[in-house]
Amino acid sequence: MVALAMFVMAFAANLDHIDGTAFHPDESRWLNRAYFVDAITDPYGFVWQDYYLTRGQPPLGSYVIGLGQLVQGTSLNPNLVWDFFYGASNWNQISGAAPDEENLESGRRTSAFIGALAVVTAYYITRRMTNRLGGFAAAFLIAWNGLSIRIGSQALSDQTLLLTLGLVFLAAFQMMKRPTWPCAIVLGICFGLGGSAKLTPLLLSLAAAGIGGLLLIRFLVIRLSPQQRKLDRSIAIKLILQPVIAFVAFVATYPYLWSDPIRRSWNLYNFRINEMDSQGRAFPSAKVNGFQDVFNRINNNGNLGGMQQTSARVIDWFNSLTGREYGYVLGLDLLIAAASLPFVLLIAMRYGLRSPHFLVSTLLGAEAALIVLGLRSDLYRYYLPLVFIMFICVGIMVGMVSGWLGRKVASLFHRRQDPLPFDRAHRTSVPTRLNSRVARYRRSPTRLIVIHRGTNRARA
Repeated sequence: MVALAMFVMAFAANLDHIDGTAFHPDESRWLNRAYFVDAITDPYGFVWQDYYLTRGQPPLGSYVIGLGQLVQGTSLNPNLVWDFFYGASNWNQISGAAPDEENLESGRRTSAFIGALAVVTAYYITRRMTNRLGGFAAAFLIAWNGLSIRIGSQALSDQTLLLTLGLVFLAAFQMMKRPTWPCAIVLGICFGLGGSAKLTPLLLSLAAAGIGGLLLIRFLVIRLSPQQRKLDRSIAIKLILQPVIAFVAFVATYPYLWSDPIRRSWNLYNFRINEMDSQGRAFPSAKVNGFQDVFNRINNNGNLGGMQQTSARVIDWFNSLTGREYGYVLGLDLLIAAASLPFVLLIAMRYGLRSPHFLVSTLLGAEAALIVLGLRSDLYRYYLPLVFIMFICVGIMVGMVSGWLGRKVASLFHRRQDPLPFDRAHRTSVPTRLNSRVARYRRSPTRLIVIHRGTNRARA
């Protein structure tokens, strides 16, 4: 029910902003590629030859937009290709490159739906890492974030990237919890699907393989029990093979790569780098100059620290509710996210190298690092995965703190129950078989009382 409530809230917030969000020319390009979902039935046809549109973007976002068009009964060919050379002039409108209102809203509704699903994955990730309250905090903060709502109300592929990232983290947790080959293959497929949305999730498979390498080294160097050694070796092999499984899944979803997977994948990677560089040349103010500039832009960027941040929206809501005028704190979301990083590190170290928590924490950090290191152009859409990751970290912090407080309150409650006569007076005289039952039910005072009373009646 909590997950359903988070989905409804996120979907409603995205839909509510569809009409008010300004049009971005990139939306026309994603709508133009909606026909990719139909062309997949002809993998060796003209669509998948080596030309600009096919080489320019992995296809999963186009598939999602196309499926949305099919479900809503709108066109798979809503507009021609937008030409950025003409900028904001009327040329693109006259030539038919601008989508009409019906097709634009259809694509935006698809993005709103996918964004709401991504919020649900954030809830389940954080819930499995900590508890329900942590999952609720992560999902709520993402659903209410201004940047997430803005992109969730545009016909773009960035919400598809968030959904694939969420599926990667969930599959990684499940694979480490139940290290079977089916779970390992599902994880590799999720890595491949993420690469088919944007390229960075594909590289996360290398981080998983790195953890597999560490487990293999521990298996070879450190003396453990036979059962632990067997488990280390099994998990290590499954993680080391993740890049292979991911690449196979990535190629399978992208017919352009079938004729020459290695060379064309490299061409795609180089194309994405060159395109970000060309964006920086076309818009000098958006060009990122080195790592120091990246961190300066993250700290001073309005998309992460200004009116787009969740805390600013919450303050605005509170102001409208109370009729007062409280100002927002610039960069408050980033400050809270920075405070949550020690908690993520703590939960990873607490559960250890072979735990689901360690793998998911590593993947969160690796994805954030890939975004920061690969940022060459300061476009607002590139910051959305950082929003997703940092609020999952905040949810982990909330879950850990709430869990600690809950245990403290529970321990106080148990202490008040401890001096009761039926507890201490009869504990030593309970038979051994029932002592194990008492240990199992020790966290529930009511069940402990029932067991002791039952024991006393049996003895009497």
